[in-house]
Amino acid sequence: MTALDAVLDEVLIIGLDDWVDAVSVTSLVKEVMGVEDQDARREPAIEVIRMAVEGGLMRLGDYYDHEGFVPWDLDNDAALERVRRAWEALDHPVNLYEVCWLDNTEAGDARARAALEREDQAAEPND
Repeated sequence: MTALDAVLDEVLIIGLDDWVDAVSVTSLVKEVMGVEDQDARREPAIEVIRMAVEGGLMRLGDYYDHEGFVPWDLDNDAALERVRRAWEALDHPVNLYEVCWLDNTEAGDARARAALEREDQAAEPND
């Protein structure tokens, strides 16, 4: 498993209970991959988002207080281009409500549950 796959699994685990914002993806790049520099986290974060979307594990959209998650009516290529353009337009580290939100699909939920099961098995003491 690559470091990007490990980040993706953690993003999907968060997605079991809530929608995931771009800030959370960058935070997991720092936590899992040890990337300290905020600017250096952008490309791995975009790659994790690409893997999630192209893999059918998550959908891209926006979050609104009164509506919740609203998926974008775009194909994957256009949605991923929107993410890249929005992120590159920022002159500061990404904040909550900026760039995008992600929502697990059923396939994403299944991968997240499998990742949690692997984590639980790895944490069990060996007799």
